[in-house]
Parts: sequence; C-alpha cells; structure tokens
Amino acid sequence: MQHTLPRFSTFIQRAFLVASAIIALTAAAAAEDIEVAISNGVTRQPVAGIMVTIENAGIGFRATTTTNEQGKVRFSGLTTSGAYTVTTDDSEEYLPGRMTNIILRSNAPRSINLVLIPKRTAESRTITVIGSG
Repeated sequence: MQHTLPRFSTFIQRAFLVASAIIALTAAAAAEDIEVAISNGVTRQPVAGIMVTIENAGIGFRATTTTNEQGKVRFSGLTTSGAYTVTTDDSEEYLPGRMTNIILRSNAPRSINLVLIPKRTAESRTITVIGSG
C-alpha cells in the first residue's frame, strides 16, 4: 500500500500536467484576429485617426485603438467565446458608428467594414416657406 501511494500521486501530477497542456493549446487555438476598416459614407475613402473600440461584455473584455492611414485597425488574440461589439465615438467630423453581435469562429479570419456618416451630411436644415394665399 505504501508503494502505490507515491505512484498514484505521480500519476495524478502527470495527468494534471497533460490536462493543463491540452487546455492551454485549445485556448491558444481559439484565439482569433479581427480587422476593422473604417470608411467615409460619402466618399468611401478610408478614415485615419478614428478611435475604435471592441467589446465582449460576456467575458468583460474591452480594447481601444486608432485607425491607421488605411483606415484600419486589427485586434489580435480574441477568444471565440461570446459576441463582440465594435464602436466608434462621436468625433468632430463623424457620427458614432456601431456594429453588434459579431461572432468569431476558429480558423475563420474576420474583417468588418464600418461606414461612418460625416456630420456635414447629417445636419438637418430648416426651410421656411412663406406664401400668400
């Protein structure tokens, strides 16, 4: 009985190490990237310098970065668990943008095109018509 207890303990330790390695490999394999391209809704040109936030409320994840000269950002190492939301804040030039319920799949690269509406095209104008009659 004394000889089997240390062997059993060693077996448990090795099993735990193997299980930990499998879990770590699975988690690494489930990490995905997403590329977000931001464009002007009128000109269809890329928009540089826009803050883009990605959030997954289900796991408490949130990250923010700024678009490059091509109007793109990349978020790397994202889990495939839950749904993501991509947003842009209200800026001097553009209305805020939002895309929800983004699902990532393993081994399926994901890219999103988010079109922002310039504020100058979204302004409302009041026209007063004065008539006689």
